[in-house]
Amino acid sequence: MYRIMYMSSATRTISDEELEELLRKAKIKNKQRDLTGLLIVKGRTFLQCLEGEKEKVLKVYNKILEDERHENVIELIEEDTETRLFPTWEMGYRNLK
Repeated sequence: MYRIMYMSSATRTISDEELEELLRKAKIKNKQRDLTGLLIVKGRTFLQCLEGEKEKVLKVYNKILEDERHENVIELIEEDTETRLFPTWEMGYRNLK
């Protein structure tokens, strides 16, 4: 089991509708990949934790690093772990506005 947590800034304002669609797609893909995690958004700041098989987590994280909607990505935690923090959440979500 592997976990990565990062912060980033959106390159533009993202509407609530766009965030909801992003979350919907993430839940579907994460379930298929057996990934779990949490996404917290406040304005243009994102905090995300992803957990699962290391190769799969890193594949998603590398896509995020290449995503033009993100900038100033700061890796906060990268660790091997015995257990998940969010075992039942394909992608927990909170918009702090």
